Amino acid sequence: MPSWGSTPPLRVLHAEDDDAYADLTAAVLEREEWVASVTRTPDAQAALTELERDDYDCLLSDLEMPGMSGLELYERVRETDPSIPFVLFTGRRSAAARSTAPPAYTKGGTDALRTLAGGLHRLCAAAHSPLSDEVSGRRWTVERPDAMFYRCRWAAGWPAEVVGPGATVLLGYDPEDLEGGELTYADDIVHPDDRAWTHDAMEASLVSGEPFEFTYRVRRADGEVIRVWERGRGVPDGDETDWGTVVEGFVLPLSDE
Repeated sequence: MPSWGSTPPLRVLHAEDDDAYADLTAAVLEREEWVASVTRTPDAQAALTELERDDYDCLLSDLEMPGMSGLELYERVRETDPSIPFVLFTGRRSAAARSTAPPAYTKGGTDALRTLAGGLHRLCAAAHSPLSDEVSGRRWTVERPDAMFYRCRWAAGWPAEVVGPGATVLLGYDPEDLEGGELTYADDIVHPDDRAWTHDAMEASLVSGEPFEFTYRVRRADGEVIRVWERGRGVPDGDETDWGTVVEGFVLPLSDE
């Protein structure tokens, strides 16, 4: 796992109704150098209360809890904080397989917890990385060769200006194919069933000036369909008043483990 570098360790909020599993999860995560602390709440409503009381860097949630579910918690959190990394950790991963759900990992023993730690680390690092700095894209290429940094125009087809070398590992395409216009990511790579809603969600976020993040499906060059997580935001194109005409972000693979 890549080192966390100079960024201060992060505070994790964990919504989990199983006392024993909450303790085990905290024990594993708090051994990670990027984790400062894990605060547990017994249900989703308590997690919302805790988020109002204090600041956290990422949110981990069970799917099925008394009262509000993890998916309902995700929707509530996104209303007030669209940028905090959110991961579901559930015994029934298929229940969170809808395209608009957050990244989800399957509960299990030590191996499952290590997989969770790696996925949560990846999402937190992307969320806290300065997207407007292209150097960060090159750094991520070194640390995560399958993480694709991009810069595109807010225009029909989202034409790409810069695509990181992670496109080769993640998608099986050369970055030049996307930069040169031979392929468009939105029309040729995003799964047909996910094209309309991802386009609308991205545009809505850009209009509101908020970062966007969602999970969806893409079809690789070899025909394999995989789930990915994307985070991005509008940035100025030279003139600080010309905000949002350019979009920068990351696309990361989601593990099926």
